[in-house]
Amino acid sequence: YAISPSPEALSALNDAYGHLDDAQGQYRTTMRLAAANPAEAEALHRRALSLVKEPQQALEALESLLARHPGDEALYAKGLVAYAALGRVGELISLHEKYAKATGGSAAARALLSAANLAEHELHEGQRAYQLKQAAHEADPDDLAAAEALLAEARARGDRERVEGVLVKLVALTSDEGRAAELKLELA
Repeated sequence: YAISPSPEALSALNDAYGHLDDAQGQYRTTMRLAAANPAEAEALHRRALSLVKEPQQALEALESLLARHPGDEALYAKGLVAYAALGRVGELISLHEKYAKATGGSAAARALLSAANLAEHELHEGQRAYQLKQAAHEADPDDLAAAEALLAEARARGDRERVEGVLVKLVALTSDEGRAAELKLELA
């Protein structure tokens, strides 16, 4: 039989681990307390995450918090560190996409460009990378990096219609007169 200790017993155990400076023991009991007390789960997950030095050591707590707050920049940063340390590229891409969806704008464009880079260079998924670059440009049409990345990809794919559309946008966005002249020449 599995023994399910009371929240009071878990709290006492957690205190004992605290006196012993056993962060992993505190983490485990804090996670058990969160499971036993859904009303306080978020606060307990935050506490559990704060008990460890490296976010990958508290992945369960981190993932629970990210599910509730996908646009939280601090949690996003910890998620990036955790998944990178664990070599979980698919989860990294998914995290970038969820953060982009939650935030929008230039933050979304940067996250989607990072996801595109991972898809292209780590997973060798060119089509997915192209879609992510398009999504980055759509998230913030005024983002130069997203527009430049999409332009380079559209050129490589021979997508003349997309190239022309991005060139028009880049000419309007570019403050560098020399670069604007190059873009206008290509557009002509």
